[in-house]
Amino acid sequence: MDTTKLSRELKKGKPASAYLISGEEGALADRALKLITEKVLGEGGTSAAGADFSLTRLDGKSCSAAEVEAAARTASLFGGHRLVILRDAQALRPEEQKKLAGYLAEPVSTATLVVVVRGAGPNTRTPKLAKAAKAAKAFKQAVEKGGGKAVDCPRPRTRDLPRMAEQALAELDLTADRDGLYAFVEAVGEDLGAMYQAAEKLGLYK
Repeated sequence: MDTTKLSRELKKGKPASAYLISGEEGALADRALKLITEKVLGEGGTSAAGADFSLTRLDGKSCSAAEVEAAARTASLFGGHRLVILRDAQALRPEEQKKLAGYLAEPVSTATLVVVVRGAGPNTRTPKLAKAAKAAKAFKQAVEKGGGKAVDCPRPRTRDLPRMAEQALAELDLTADRDGLYAFVEAVGEDLGAMYQAAEKLGLYK
């Protein structure tokens, strides 16, 4: 699924127990992570202090699959849904990736684990990113087997930007005609991060 579909699903129902966020476009990956984080930590009206205790951030460059699983299985001190974010999952050693995939195929229901693979997705064909793409593909299969969701974040083409701007505005209940969309894209350029920030500013203004 893309970030637009992710946003719709999160608005309608509860977060999944596991997500894979992967792809070449970092701004889309950040957007997906923000949407999931707001949904999970907002469940049950978690306070700012409670959110700190319900969230664990880990890095694939310095942790093991056992640490990730232990964090997911640890109950929140405030009794709410727990969120565990693993960045740079492709940096885990191959044997650790297999262990993590085993958990993703059978995740606990009391937590949401978000696995982030930066710079590559399951369908990335760049030779230098082959290892990351392979990891993303394996994690995607495991996540979907366990009933989780895989969020694709490919680098958009220039012609896709007006459509993406329309989607970004729609998430905030804003609309624009064709000329308005093209003016919006021209104003913010091809930086998707700037596009989402501009859309949020418009939402606050309205």
